[in-house]
Amino acid sequence: MLQTRSASLKRTLCSRHIRAHLGDRLRAYYLAMQQVPLPDRLADRIKQLAQLIDEENRGPASATRLQTAADAD
Repeated sequence: MLQTRSASLKRTLCSRHIRAHLGDRLRAYYLAMQQVPLPDRLADRIKQLAQLIDEENRGPASATRLQTAADAD
């Protein structure tokens, strides 16, 4: 029984170590990706989408603008 408890504790500690390591790596990757600039075309599309969402929240007339913007592509 003591051996089983020891093995369980060892697995838990290894699991905790692995999760901490993966968390560190993911945070580092996320920070690195925030430094990569978006391509101009993608940045423009994101701005357009944000504007359309703002307009959509203001009233129903923007639905036609959303369709017109989609048709322009």
